[in-house]
Amino acid sequence: MTAFAPLPGLLEEVPDHCRAEGKVYQLAFVLLSSMLAIISGGNSYRIIVTFIEMHRPRLNGVFGLTWQRTPAHAAIRYTLQGLDSNAVEAAFRGHAKLLQAAQVKPNGDSPAIDGKTLRGSSLGHARRSALPEETFDLTAKAGSDLIIQVKDNQPILHQQAKNLCASAAPLSTSGSCNRGRNRQEERSVTAFDAATAFTDTECASLIGAVIRVERAALTRSARTGLWPRSSKTAFYLATAAIPAIRAASAIRDHWKVENTSHYIRDVTIGEDRSRIRRNPGLFARLRSFAFNTLRANRRSSLPQDRLRAAIGGVDYLLPPQHSTVLNNPGATCVHTDDRCNRMDLRSSPGRRCRGDRSEHHVAALG
Repeated sequence: MTAFAPLPGLLEEVPDHCRAEGKVYQLAFVLLSSMLAIISGGNSYRIIVTFIEMHRPRLNGVFGLTWQRTPAHAAIRYTLQGLDSNAVEAAFRGHAKLLQAAQVKPNGDSPAIDGKTLRGSSLGHARRSALPEETFDLTAKAGSDLIIQVKDNQPILHQQAKNLCASAAPLSTSGSCNRGRNRQEERSVTAFDAATAFTDTECASLIGAVIRVERAALTRSARTGLWPRSSKTAFYLATAAIPAIRAASAIRDHWKVENTSHYIRDVTIGEDRSRIRRNPGLFARLRSFAFNTLRANRRSSLPQDRLRAAIGGVDYLLPPQHSTVLNNPGATCVHTDDRCNRMDLRSSPGRRCRGDRSEHHVAALG
C-alpha cells in the first residue's frame, strides 16, 4: 500500500466553490471526513455531521485542524453539491491508481467494465447504436482486446451471432464444471471466426470473433430435494480471435462486477436507499472512495469491516500515535503484529512500527 499523505494532497486539488468568507472548513478535510463517515456506515449528509460532531476533537488533533464547532448539515450539503464533478473524479482516479499500483498482477489482467445508473438520477436514455464504437476505439488505442456481450435488445446482431455459431466451424473450445452451494454448473465456451459474418453491417471492422457460452445448471430445491435443470446460451463479440480458454476466464471474471461491486454498493453501502437527488454522482464518488478503501483493507466481510469502523471510531481509523506520518510521508508506522485489528490509513504493510510494540498494525487508505 502507498502512504496516506497523498490522499489529502489529491483532495486539495479539488477547487472550493465557496466564497472566501464562507471557507470556514477546509474542503479537503470535509471530503476526507465524509469518506470516513461513509466507511463507518454513513449514507447521508446528516450522518456525516454526526460523525464529525462525535470525533471533531480527534480530527483536530490528528490533522492539525482548528474546527471550533461542527458544521451544519446544510453547510456540508451546500459544499459538496456545488463541487466540480470532474475535479472529484480526477482525485478519485489518482487515489485508485495508487491502490491499483500496489495490487498489480504480474501476468496481466482482464478488467471487467459494467455500467450502473444511480437510482432516481436518470431522466431517460437516448437511443444507442448496436455497439458502442467509442469503447472499441478507446480499446484499440490502448492496444487491448475487448469482449462485449450481445443482449436480447439487439435482435439483429444477436441473430447474426447465433447463425454464425450454428453454421461455422469453431476455432477453439473450452469447458468447465463448478460445484458448490447446492448447485452444479457446466460451462462450454466456443470461439468462432467472425471475419466474414458481419460484412453487411457497420460493425464489420470492429468484430474479430464470436464467443458462445453455453451454461447448464442443476440446482437443488430445498422444498422437494430434487435437482431441476436449467440452461442458457449467451453470445459475446470480441475484437480479436481470442482463444476460448482466455475468453472463458475473462467472461467468468465479469460476474465479479455484479457480485463484488454492484451488489455491495446497492445493499452493503446502501446506494439504492440513498435519497440524494441533487448531484447524486458526487456522493456516489465519495462512496467509491470508501468502497476502494474498504476493499484494500479488507479483513472479513465488508459489513463486518464497516461495523468495526463504526464501533472503533476515529481511534480505529486514525490512531493518535501515528499522526506524525502525515507530515513525514517517508515514515513507516506498521509492524507485523498478527493480532492487529486496525485499519492502516497511512503506511505500507510489512514494515516495522517505530513506536511501542503494543501499538496495533493498521492498513492503507492510499
